[in-house]
Amino acid sequence: MAARKAGSALRAGARVEVVSPQMDAALERLAATSGPRLRLLRRPYQRGDASGKAVVFACSDGADVQAAVAEEARRAGALLCLTDDPGGSDFIGGAEVRSGEVCVAVSTGGESPALAAHIAGRLEEVVGSHYAEAAALLGRLRRCLASECPSGGGSSRVFSELLEGGLVEFIAEGRRDELVSLLERVLGTDFELERIGIDSRG
Repeated sequence: MAARKAGSALRAGARVEVVSPQMDAALERLAATSGPRLRLLRRPYQRGDASGKAVVFACSDGADVQAAVAEEARRAGALLCLTDDPGGSDFIGGAEVRSGEVCVAVSTGGESPALAAHIAGRLEEVVGSHYAEAAALLGRLRRCLASECPSGGGSSRVFSELLEGGLVEFIAEGRRDELVSLLERVLGTDFELERIGIDSRG
């Protein structure tokens, strides 16, 4: 849980401290690639750890520790998420699955973080790198169409036809010729696919 939440915070541009006597392998790997933005304090919680923080996640198994962290976080004016007490939290942190710019969030309303993580794990089998590639391609296309027609007229139809025509599946299965054919059919043969990073010449 700590590695997932730390990773999400780092992607959002935050500086993160994790306080725990034990760090799992996922956290160690994350720290090795995050530089000074992630600090691992390998010890139990101490009074003062939550001071000066904007957001605090309390994930301890000990009720006394949870209560002490909550008290200090509230006194410091930090946003607080108690993993064992959604009703006493300022917000509920769900699980997420990422592939490039694609992010799918899962929440059980605080009832079961373990279930949210389980569902996210299952979704990782579905939301693969092809979704990241599809998002990047469609993003380039959206910007091209916006430059030609700032009002956006007809663009929703274009994206619906591409997606319903199998764009994601063609990318996932490496069916490049069919992807090019689909793009040419929907966008018209006069549209230069090189503008969106597709070499139509093969």
